[in-house]
Amino acid sequence: MTDTQPSKTVFDGTGLLKKRNIVSEIRQAIKEMKPCLRRMSVFLVSIFNEDGMKMIPERCQNARLQLVKIRECYSRLTTIVPENEYHRFRNLWRYQTVRAAHLVLLIVFLETGTLCSRKEFAKTIGVHDDQMERFPINNEEYLNGLINMVSDLVRYAVTCVTYRDYETPVQVANFVIKVSKSLNLLRQKKEGLRKRIRSLKFDVKNLEELLYDLSLRNHLKPKHLGAEMMKNQD
Repeated sequence: MTDTQPSKTVFDGTGLLKKRNIVSEIRQAIKEMKPCLRRMSVFLVSIFNEDGMKMIPERCQNARLQLVKIRECYSRLTTIVPENEYHRFRNLWRYQTVRAAHLVLLIVFLETGTLCSRKEFAKTIGVHDDQMERFPINNEEYLNGLINMVSDLVRYAVTCVTYRDYETPVQVANFVIKVSKSLNLLRQKKEGLRKRIRSLKFDVKNLEELLYDLSLRNHLKPKHLGAEMMKNQD
């Protein structure tokens, strides 16, 4: 006589319900994070006009205030996602992490003129940099955020020239050239990210043309160009 009772291995409703609950909680945390990221973006987009350029410290400080809620949301995500299942769910918040990296890296550059490392970014949003941890910052997310930030810096350099600030574009150009060279040394497996890294050469070219035009107009002298810019012209 054969056993006609259904096997639990065929369909496990409990497991499916558990996954749905996890996804629902993750989406709620993301939903609460999105307005904070939008407000950060609104504060920082003001650097592309004259009034905003004069108030960069205040704009950065206002943007940083949004990080309190963002850290709280990431803290919830670390408790919601089961251990050893980070990669199963990470695509749900991937876009928000890329955007957070973009904005945080832009703030740090505007404040200090330096690059915020992946470790510093992870600390800023309250998660781990170590890939062995249960909820780490993915390298791809950080790099995509960095590339997005570079695009904003090119636009910022043009804005500076519009309002007769000729020193900041030199700083931006040296920074972007250095970042581009460093990223091109990386061996990325994903074709999409490799293409984005290669596309940085167009940002570098745009900045070089901008500075060349300034030098033709006698707004810049060779001594004003930084080390990276001079090396790139050799």
